[in-house]
Amino acid sequence: MPPGVYSDRRFVATAAQGALFNFAFYGLLFAMSLMLQQGRGLSALVSSLLFLPLTGLISIGSVCAAPLARRIGRTAVLGIGQAVLTTTFLAVAWANTSSALWLLVLALVPAGFSSGLLVPTMTSQSIAAVEPALHGAASAVFNTSRQIGAAIGVAALGPLLGPTHNLREGFITCVVVGAAATAVALLLTALTRPATVAAPTGSRPVCHG
Repeated sequence: MPPGVYSDRRFVATAAQGALFNFAFYGLLFAMSLMLQQGRGLSALVSSLLFLPLTGLISIGSVCAAPLARRIGRTAVLGIGQAVLTTTFLAVAWANTSSALWLLVLALVPAGFSSGLLVPTMTSQSIAAVEPALHGAASAVFNTSRQIGAAIGVAALGPLLGPTHNLREGFITCVVVGAAATAVALLLTALTRPATVAAPTGSRPVCHG
């Protein structure tokens, strides 16, 4: 890849956010599928239906991402999305301590919506961070970082389900680890802000990107 792809801190920070997001999100999907079927004894059909609040709201969040970014800026959307996702992961962990499935379903709703906000916004931010000639390379690097994050998430969170010999308790551990990953991504949001160029005296600062 051209070295210029990695020269902008906004791109590097956004690519890291993409990896952390996939680490947490795909780790959640993997751990939750096992927890519902083997931990709670649900059928594959019922388990898949319980994912609908998560996956269904992703589409709605994706539609809202662009208008919201135009209104308050991509950096703000990233910050809000990461904050909501971190809080939601903790809510999912708490909901799983109850035998009532409706609490878990309810907790998954904001997780789906915030995920829908984050993915297109991170993609746009990563491309906007580099010059037009590098857009293709930036997109490739960003998507690769996400896939690496997903693979590591499944590999790392999978074993955490086993040591407790209780999938429901192991799932809580996995979700808390996922919340920690999204919290780190939230901290990286500060690095995704466009650089501000000093303007002449008497004029306003100009932000590029």
